[in-house]
Amino acid sequence: MLKSFIVLSLALPLAAAQFCYARVITVMPLGDSITNGYGSTDLGGYRPYLKSQVGANFEFVGRRSAGPIGSDKNEGWDGRTIRRLDSEVVAAAMAAANPDVITLMIGTNDAWKGSAADGDPMSAPQFMIPNLQHLLDDIYTAKPNVKVILSNLPRIYDWNQPPATADYQTVVDFNNQLPALVANQQLAGRSIYLVDSNSRLSINTDFADGLHPDDSGYQGVANAFYSGFVQAGLVPEPGAISLILLGIPLLRRRSRR
Repeated sequence: MLKSFIVLSLALPLAAAQFCYARVITVMPLGDSITNGYGSTDLGGYRPYLKSQVGANFEFVGRRSAGPIGSDKNEGWDGRTIRRLDSEVVAAAMAAANPDVITLMIGTNDAWKGSAADGDPMSAPQFMIPNLQHLLDDIYTAKPNVKVILSNLPRIYDWNQPPATADYQTVVDFNNQLPALVANQQLAGRSIYLVDSNSRLSINTDFADGLHPDDSGYQGVANAFYSGFVQAGLVPEPGAISLILLGIPLLRRRSRR
């Protein structure tokens, strides 16, 4: 008797889209107050929207809790710069959660506060990329096979410093350097995927204040992170499904002679 396995690809609506996994995949949202959901009505930020997209196969993990149950767990720490998130949060968070996937957005406080961030000269904007590289090194030291979905930064603007629609150049410069950083990480064999939240948010309609998205803005961030799950092969393309059935033995009868 021979055993074989079957793989089916079906075109189905997104609502039916689920990959079949042998176990739940853990997702750790990591970052600052945007990750924790500040500015959203339900305090969940992008997480409830992303959870509704990825479905029951994915469990959000972290030591903090904010927003609706089921997507409340996270590692979003208010006011953290890249260096402080790395030194104060990453090691303990990785040890506690041991995540399969990390959704990472960090750097807004560095870009906003400039050289005054935490009174730490090494958190000045020109050090954002090296600091992010160090943070990623610490993540992959803790778990070499983790998948990191890294988002660029949403816009920052200041109502009190016209024009209010002007982007902070520090955000522009940081975002422009991310593709090269991610490419180098991938060349080193790391599973990291870059997504674009910045272009999905409108300054005029998607922010609760000069820093934090509102509900519609967080939907845009969730959509960006979902595109990273697609890149990583964790979920299907929107509007279609590849239904993978694993471990189902098919019995092939031997012909009688």
